[in-house]
Amino acid sequence: MPRIDDAHFELTIAAQDSTDGNRKVIAELVAGEVSHQRAALEARVEVALQTSILAELMTVASQDSISPLREAFLSSRHRLTVAFELLPAEPGVVEAMATATQLEDLALAPQGVFA
Repeated sequence: MPRIDDAHFELTIAAQDSTDGNRKVIAELVAGEVSHQRAALEARVEVALQTSILAELMTVASQDSISPLREAFLSSRHRLTVAFELLPAEPGVVEAMATATQLEDLALAPQGVFA
């Protein structure tokens, strides 16, 4: 029986050693994937916010209301830029960045809606 116990112990230790390295790799993969998913969700939220700000801009009654909306848009633009920086440069992400840039141009260009 001692040989069986020794073999079982050695097998258990070997299995633990082999999975210790995998735990780190799996944790890194999960952390990266979670951060990418979070950044994608944040980008989506910011684009929705920007669209809402532009829609609200079309209904303002006075010029005094434009400045706070512009500031909100600029803050959202910054958060969107940060979110896109966290995402990999894959085709869908690049396309979304281009669309967000067009939205920003519509809003912030010299003849844009905030001009």
